[in-house]
Amino acid sequence: MSQANSTTLTFQAMLDDGFIMTPNGLLNAIAELGLSKRKFLIFVFVFNKTFGFRKAFDRIALSQFVDATGIAKQHISQLLKELVSEKILIRQTTDAGYLYGINPALLDIGKQSKLSQHKTKKVEDSVTQTSNQGGSLNEVKRVTQTGNHNNINTKI
Repeated sequence: MSQANSTTLTFQAMLDDGFIMTPNGLLNAIAELGLSKRKFLIFVFVFNKTFGFRKAFDRIALSQFVDATGIAKQHISQLLKELVSEKILIRQTTDAGYLYGINPALLDIGKQSKLSQHKTKKVEDSVTQTSNQGGSLNEVKRVTQTGNHNNINTKI
């Protein structure tokens, strides 16, 4: 069996196991948020329980978070509060407990981020410049530039 056929079969096996259609803007937003490992695990679990079943919200018990992530219950509770206060997750209170969902505003953040990547070239270069006066090297300067293609700040 050729390498290409083997790769195709492996990929098909992964698809047969299930998959979630993910909006690109959401992936861009999550990548830029720089979540901690524990917050990311919680986010992915909520994502799976909602987007994975085509729901906006799902009732998720703390014990389910613990089982899925391996994070202690008291830490789950605190991390959920942080994710809600950071507007990454939405929590709705019901008589039967909390419903959790992904904040749809993340899609807008991701779309804006994607557009800004095309409009703005971020420059973060550290360069060593040398001054050559009269044929000899007189000084070495460390120059750091930050900004975008329209506005570059130089620190020497």
